[in-house]
Amino acid sequence: FAPLVMRMRAFFEPVLEPFVIHYYVNAGFLPKDHWTHDPVEGGGRIIGEMCHFIDTVQYLTGAMPLRLSAECIATDNEAATAEDNLSVTLRMSDGSVANIIYTANGDPSFPKERIIASNAGATAVMNNFTILEMYRNGKRSVAKSPGDKGHANEVRAFIDAIKQKRTEVIPFTSMVATTRATFRIRDALHEKRVIELI
Repeated sequence: FAPLVMRMRAFFEPVLEPFVIHYYVNAGFLPKDHWTHDPVEGGGRIIGEMCHFIDTVQYLTGAMPLRLSAECIATDNEAATAEDNLSVTLRMSDGSVANIIYTANGDPSFPKERIIASNAGATAVMNNFTILEMYRNGKRSVAKSPGDKGHANEVRAFIDAIKQKRTEVIPFTSMVATTRATFRIRDALHEKRVIELI
């Protein structure tokens, strides 16, 4: 629902081939005693946050995640939470591939979210919901936003769905696929294997 993410998707239409997507998240450090890490209250950052990035990949590709693999850092630093610093690779049902890099060990002055997507000779880079750079045929165009992550658009879409008596704003199958993929990331980490989702 974020305007620049919607613009990013529109830039690639018509979609002529699978995407390569790199989604970098500079989430910032949280101490191990933070409520987010509590298994009951917060569920950890994978469960609490990774769903948003998988959702966005599904939106951009128009496809479902088929399988995933994941690796996190190996560290002797007792203050660090290894699973807060990880890489997840998704194979999508349309043949797209997406790499989600989630870091808690980056510098806070670096943008929190950056998406780089390539498809059929075109590339788009979205920085922190404030600027979208689009490249095609050797030319660059730019769109800007005040950092709108789409919350108001999402609420409007929900209200419109109620008024129009539609059953869903986001397809239920997409929500199930995101949830399944999110919960299987920890399995991929601990079992050290590629996880088939469908």
